[in-house]
Amino acid sequence: MRRWGVAGGLLWGLHAGSLALQVPTPVPPQAAVQSASPASGSEVPVQAAGKALEQGHQLGRLVDAWIHQGDESPAEILDLLQRMETSEPPPTGVSAALWRHTLWHAQALIAARAGMIPSLQTALGHLRELDPERREARVRADQALALAQYATLSGDANTARSQAQAAQRDYALVCEAAVPSPLCSLRAWWYSLDLMAEQARVEGHYVQAQDWSLRARKIAQRAADEGLEVRSALGVAYAQHALGQYNQAQQTLQQMIRPVQGESLQVALLHWRVAEAALGQAQLPRETQLLKLTEAWELSQQIGAPRLSAQVQLALARYWLESRPQRALTLVEDALRALQRTQDVPLQAQLHHVDGLARLLLRRPVGEGEQELKRAQNLWQASGAWAHQAAGWREASVIFERLGRTAEALQYFHQERVLLERIEQDNRQAFMAQLREQFAVAKKQRELDQLGRTHALETAQLDHQALVVRLVVLAVAFLVLISVLVLLLAMRARDLTRRLSHSEGELRLQSERDALTGLANRRHVSNRLQTAHLYEVFQGGIMLLDIDHFKHINDEQGHAAGDAVLVEVAQRLVRVVGEQGLVSRWGGEEFLVWVDDPVASLDALAQRVLHAIGDVPVVLADGQALRVTVSMGHGLFPLLGSNAKLGWERALKLVDMLLYAAKQQGRDRAIGLQTLSPSVGPREVDALGCHADVQALGPGTQLSVYRRQTADFSVLMPSPTSPHSGTSLALGSTGG
Repeated sequence: MRRWGVAGGLLWGLHAGSLALQVPTPVPPQAAVQSASPASGSEVPVQAAGKALEQGHQLGRLVDAWIHQGDESPAEILDLLQRMETSEPPPTGVSAALWRHTLWHAQALIAARAGMIPSLQTALGHLRELDPERREARVRADQALALAQYATLSGDANTARSQAQAAQRDYALVCEAAVPSPLCSLRAWWYSLDLMAEQARVEGHYVQAQDWSLRARKIAQRAADEGLEVRSALGVAYAQHALGQYNQAQQTLQQMIRPVQGESLQVALLHWRVAEAALGQAQLPRETQLLKLTEAWELSQQIGAPRLSAQVQLALARYWLESRPQRALTLVEDALRALQRTQDVPLQAQLHHVDGLARLLLRRPVGEGEQELKRAQNLWQASGAWAHQAAGWREASVIFERLGRTAEALQYFHQERVLLERIEQDNRQAFMAQLREQFAVAKKQRELDQLGRTHALETAQLDHQALVVRLVVLAVAFLVLISVLVLLLAMRARDLTRRLSHSEGELRLQSERDALTGLANRRHVSNRLQTAHLYEVFQGGIMLLDIDHFKHINDEQGHAAGDAVLVEVAQRLVRVVGEQGLVSRWGGEEFLVWVDDPVASLDALAQRVLHAIGDVPVVLADGQALRVTVSMGHGLFPLLGSNAKLGWERALKLVDMLLYAAKQQGRDRAIGLQTLSPSVGPREVDALGCHADVQALGPGTQLSVYRRQTADFSVLMPSPTSPHSGTSLALGSTGG
């Protein structure tokens, strides 16, 4: 029975109930506030890019300290935080709005962990008041994280999963913005990913759990937080062990030895000691396992966290279950009493399960042990904790077999096998999905390599055939029928030339087409320009488009969804442009439209393009509708009011400036170059930077701006930037 004594429970992981316990000692809220403030004489504005992320990390540590204290006295800490909102000023450099946000974010998490529904509803209501239109991603993320925490601890798996997914998606939007923001909380982002990993583990989706833990580890490394990194690595190791990758699990643990040794946070060391006892069960003597669990118990007492103490008591109870079931029962009962003020359904289910096993081994009155086992199974089944349920059935089967109750042992054994087969099938499907995604690009490259080898082989064969023909000609040169043989040779050479020309044509066509969308690529456009003699002095219209927030689509929906968006945008462009011009994929998420009609109305065409793409969502393969918009810069050359003869590269540079301006102005819009200042010529265009402001185009330049959402069209003129405006782009309207 030793084979399941410790690992049977610990491989389920130290669940997400330990969220936020990442502080070395309890910190009084007033002192924690002062610790987050910059030292005297070093005040820094919140908007300063160099300090924004650090400030967000400091506020995250503040929230951790309050949650740590709230686990022991939730009502007192909630009352103190409410009074702090009116009586305590914000730390130096933190705005009043951000300070209120931080206080209510902490109260929502404390109430969620304590199961205090009225307080949770109040905190969520105050967060909604900060963002009544739900446009602020950080507010949405904090609300979703609190709801996910509450759902996890109350055993609502579906809600926990959906809310944690929403939270991590919105945290990513804040923390991956181009401009660093104090609203970015890498720690909160990490917690949402850790919740996703934990939920996947308890459901038995170990491949997904490993993926979420790896993503959480990257965020911990980005935050330079070794404690969070250790806990993410342990999540990876648990998933690897559950998948049977025992050597990889041990390697993952060994990689984190140095960070743990240098880590001052006691919680990380506690997690580490429990993991060593669980994952190293087969190699470690029982005395060593007990030593590590005892050290974890002492650490939990120093920290003063009820949930962590109960988890270590659960681990010790499993250790003593085989040899001293009465001691195991005492530990479990103490843990259950300590959790009476705390809502933690997953942990309570495990404790009831071990309680039932201990009562069975102690041969308590008939029905006591079975009742506790049934209570645990009901909690697991209601919360979808299939991995817990399978492990519980396995343990119960062993106990009943030991007690000689063969019928019950066989019943639990068969139930476990059926559930394990379903879990293994789900993991196989998830693993195959990962493999398909990993090898998609490799497959495309192999196809291109194979095409190159085939062409090389055909070329070699053609060369060989040509050599044979020449030898034949030399051999029969002395024959009387030399003229007939020459004729045959000419016919054969013509056939070979035709085949070679056909092969070269196919290769040329492939090299000038984008493999994903089927559109023309840069090479094709360049060749067309050279053929039309428009490269040096360009005439015609250029539209340069870029899909807004495409990186977020790839990160959140996956590269397959990103490819589907690119294909759909390409098809809509072709339908709108039609015969008016050439549509090409310019690179990444950029598309270029070359309109060769010198009298075309680019403004009207640009508006149709914006609406064709932005008005109708893109429907993905799974049925999800995704709203996609583009930003655009366009111009018709030669420009009105300008005598400058601009080549293709210079005209494209001007349009790229307009695209950049459209991005800076808020996206989902088109900016067109109507007229160019007489003072701007080829030399001035060459002197412009890669993303120069449109003010550099000089007085007399006119721009058209169309915003899709408001259907607002206006003609603007660049105006000098005010020294106090704080922006690099100022446009003065000339009407419309």
